[in-house]
Amino acid sequence: MKGMKIDTQIWTENTVADGKNVSRSIVKIPQIPGMPVQQGAVDQYIVMDQTLGTTEVEGVDSEKLEALSKEYQLKVTDFINNYITQLNPGFEVAKLKGSIDFQGKRLPVYQVKLTDASFKALLKYCINDLMQNEDAITLVKDLLLSTLQITELTETDAEAVKAEIDKAFEEYKNQLPELRKQVDAFFDAFKDVQLIGSSDLVLNYVIDENGYIVYEYGTIDIVIDTKAILDAVSKLSGEDAAEAGETLATEDTGTLRLIVNYGTKRYNINKKVSISIPKVDETNSIKLDDLTGLIPGMSEEMPVDEGDFDMEGIPEGEGDFDFENIPEEETDFDFEDIPEGEMDFDLEDIPDSELAPEFEE
Repeated sequence: MKGMKIDTQIWTENTVADGKNVSRSIVKIPQIPGMPVQQGAVDQYIVMDQTLGTTEVEGVDSEKLEALSKEYQLKVTDFINNYITQLNPGFEVAKLKGSIDFQGKRLPVYQVKLTDASFKALLKYCINDLMQNEDAITLVKDLLLSTLQITELTETDAEAVKAEIDKAFEEYKNQLPELRKQVDAFFDAFKDVQLIGSSDLVLNYVIDENGYIVYEYGTIDIVIDTKAILDAVSKLSGEDAAEAGETLATEDTGTLRLIVNYGTKRYNINKKVSISIPKVDETNSIKLDDLTGLIPGMSEEMPVDEGDFDMEGIPEGEGDFDFENIPEEETDFDFEDIPEGEMDFDLEDIPDSELAPEFEE
């Protein structure tokens, strides 16, 4: 419903114990205006329990795996930071747009704005550049070779795998010219297929004095033209469009346009925080598995995750305190009512709000 906001809160806790990675999510049931409340209803939360997987992998040293994961998180971050400084697609991607008042300070706003054409051009540039970037190739190859250190392979088997990895990367370099031709052919085929609407892709970032993104907001205008996409795919395959997609071609598939306006605020960065998880039991909550059983058409025999555990199983700890102190990420999504026809609407219809604050240039 246009203009309606629904407030809720979500708590997620992951626990690693007895070789299992168990997750519990608690969702506060929102109060929706105009929605009748069942008399005597006391459920305040929906509880979702699941096992994400085991922490033990056969043939892999878990401690070495964890150390390798941390090591490569830093390496990937360093690579991205260095790559961005060398980014040169031939046009301006981001620029200082102005400033706004946020959290009692005047902070700069940097904007990334891409049209349909510039979005495709940037994507094409990055794919082609990364495919032949020696640092990127070395990073991937080193990661694959490093995984040999965490396995329990014999020295002979490890050498054989290493030889296969070396051979694969040599073949990749030899095939690179042909792979680049395929990338160029793909973007040539999709040149006239609109993916980004007239409202563009607009991403605004508010940066604090420490370089952190404390607020981001913008507009994402996505267009899905199934007929045009079908024609582009058939062009790539060298087939006649009508023959390649006879079923779709004989139907009026139409065009879907989706405009998303979003905003995310971040607080208490690098500050000491604690999280108070609500105490839930059968008197104030319902499990997701039980809830699905109440929905018509849902199978009563849906498989239950083996990781399902008693809601009383989460111990209360010293972390119990006022939830207001948690670093918040206030995320608002404003999905406009889509009119009939081409499912298109004017961005000007979106009401003014903090979602898109005014800033001084």
